[in-house]
Amino acid sequence: MNTAISDIAAPKPRTAAFLDVVEYLNYHEFPRYRGKDKLGDTVFVEEDRIRAQYASFQLDSMFQPIFDLNTRRIIGHEGLLSSFSRGNQALLGNVLAPERVFTLEANQDIVFLDRLARTLHTLNFLAQESRGLLHLNVHPQHLLAVSADHGRVFAGIIRKCGLEPPQIVLEITEYAINDKKSMHDAVAAWQGNGYRIALDGFGRQHTQTTRALKLLPDYLKLDNQFLMTSLRKKRGLQQLEKIVNESESKGVKVIGVGIENSMQLSLLREVGIHRVQGYLFGRPQPYCLPGATQADFL
Repeated sequence: MNTAISDIAAPKPRTAAFLDVVEYLNYHEFPRYRGKDKLGDTVFVEEDRIRAQYASFQLDSMFQPIFDLNTRRIIGHEGLLSSFSRGNQALLGNVLAPERVFTLEANQDIVFLDRLARTLHTLNFLAQESRGLLHLNVHPQHLLAVSADHGRVFAGIIRKCGLEPPQIVLEITEYAINDKKSMHDAVAAWQGNGYRIALDGFGRQHTQTTRALKLLPDYLKLDNQFLMTSLRKKRGLQQLEKIVNESESKGVKVIGVGIENSMQLSLLREVGIHRVQGYLFGRPQPYCLPGATQADFL
């Protein structure tokens, strides 16, 4: 019998096991804001969570599962940033959108914060002894700010945490980067360092399948608005089926995102999309779901 999502008990995180790693990160990788404004360590353990702080923000991790409809199992989670304002009393305790936290002018700050967020998700993922792939977003400005050997520094960090690059899927928004050569070089470097790559938001701003597939990503994540519009029209369904066929023929896996109901799910199956993410399968939450989970609605 399949298990309903509501019946799944979240695993108890083993945060204490990462105290040495947290101490190492504060001294060697993220010391820049140590002690500034009396904020203390950049990365710290608080109850059953590993959190971080940057300027006036406290950072935490949320996770959303990714399902494979064919195997009826969770194959990974996407790590998402949850942030709280510490300095503004009017916003104190309110969850802020990542865009609010990433409103920084200096490339160096973006690189630091982007890498910190991915490290935080990695630690919280491992503290739960989660299995499957961990999807992590890369800020477009980080991609452009680093000139060469993309992913080398982060590889050292995640290995210290206990993870290897092949277990990580780095998500980039191809449409948001005008410098296509830099993006191509970055993708090649990341894959050379062992990471898997997903092009996120595919279909937004009329992204071309041929151009995207030239980057040889491991995954295409369809833009939610593009996907929902396509599902409502016969021509759109045909276009989706073509995208899936072209992608799969080159070994690129397609993921449908933002799925909220069984009708959308049925249409995705029609066009051959069986890797899915959305509220129907699980909202972003602090804890990952077990990798062996089977859901009744699948």
